[in-house]
Amino acid sequence: SNDIIIFQRLNLLENSKYLQETRFEKYFETTQIRVSGTLNKSGYISGESINITLEIENLQKILIKRIDLSLIQSYRIEQNTCRPTIFRMTLPNIINLKDQQIKQTYSIPIPCVLLSPSYQYQGGIQKIASVNNQYKLQFAVILEGICTNFELDIPITIGTDK
Repeated sequence: SNDIIIFQRLNLLENSKYLQETRFEKYFETTQIRVSGTLNKSGYISGESINITLEIENLQKILIKRIDLSLIQSYRIEQNTCRPTIFRMTLPNIINLKDQQIKQTYSIPIPCVLLSPSYQYQGGIQKIASVNNQYKLQFAVILEGICTNFELDIPITIGTDK
C-alpha cells in the first residue's frame, strides 16, 4: 500500500522513568485473592519482551482455571474511540491451580508490528484537536464459579526505537 504514517517520536532512553521497574498489586476482597508482581520497566518498543514476575496469594484456595494476559491499545481522536487488542495469551503454568501461593516469571514478546507510540495532544491553530493513545497490560483471572472472574490493568508506555 502507499499509505504514509507519521508518528510522534518517543525515545524511551531519553527519560529514565520508562526504564524503572514497575510494581503492581491488587487485592480482590470477594475472592480473597491478591495479585502482585513487577514489570522489568514501564516503557517498551515493538518486538521487545516484557519480563513479568507474577505472585498470587490465594487464601481460600479457589480453583484458578487460567490467567489471560492481553496488551490493549486505547486511542481517542476527537470523539472517535477504539480499543484494539494487540495480543492475548493464556499464561502457562497457572492452569487449574488451587495453590495458596503461586509465583511465576514470564518473558512475553510484544509482536513486531507497527504500534503508534503512547501520546497525548490537545491543541491546534484554527480548531482544537484532541488525541490520546495509551496502552495497558490486562490480566484476566478466570476462576471456578459464577461471577468471580476479575481483571487487573497495568498501564505501560509504547515508544519508538529511535
